[in-house]
Amino acid sequence: MGFKKNWVSVIAACITICLCFPLTVFGAGKFIVTPKIAAGWQVDSNFWRSEDDEQEVFTYLIQPGVELGYETGKSLVSLNYTLNAFSYDDQDSVGPGQRKASDDDYLGHTALFQAETRPSGRLLLGLDNSFRVSRNSAQTDSLGNFTERDKYMLNRFLPRVYYDFSPRLAAGLQYRNEILQWIDGDNNDSNENRGIGDLIYKISPTAQLDLEGQHWQRDFDGNTSDY
Repeated sequence: MGFKKNWVSVIAACITICLCFPLTVFGAGKFIVTPKIAAGWQVDSNFWRSEDDEQEVFTYLIQPGVELGYETGKSLVSLNYTLNAFSYDDQDSVGPGQRKASDDDYLGHTALFQAETRPSGRLLLGLDNSFRVSRNSAQTDSLGNFTERDKYMLNRFLPRVYYDFSPRLAAGLQYRNEILQWIDGDNNDSNENRGIGDLIYKISPTAQLDLEGQHWQRDFDGNTSDY
């Protein structure tokens, strides 16, 4: 649902931004290649968030990745990729018919793309795109309290433009498209389009006031109501 169309938009926006780069982007810039790896361990005393049958589970996480980038004095392009390998280990006995935490072992992916340039001293053009494959429900609903760990793909596409009217006053416009596609479970896919406007007043080099307005529409597949 929608991912092919979204990547066409990403490529088109990248070409537009690259055409705005100074000609020195291919001669006076700096390449960045940074491999990385991280590891984590977590204890959940009530992994399934049950009221009457708490189960302790250890979570192990290995995260290899790489960051690729190219930047000049006025422009940058970067791609940050991380492989998220999750493994779950039950510390309490699992009874007949009960679900094992290890059934949720999975490989997740996080890819973050960023491009921006300043064609002039006052104008900033940018593009951000994030892509995730995860079971972390907080990425789909930060206010939810879910016990399900269904796997999904989430893509957020965000072109943006900012203009400085003066050293203290600036304005910005952003458009965000979010596509949520579930791989597991009985959930409804969705597509959100959001417009964001900012009016920024810089009080000092370290403080500013930001007046922001948003308008959005989220469309769901299936019987879930749009909003």
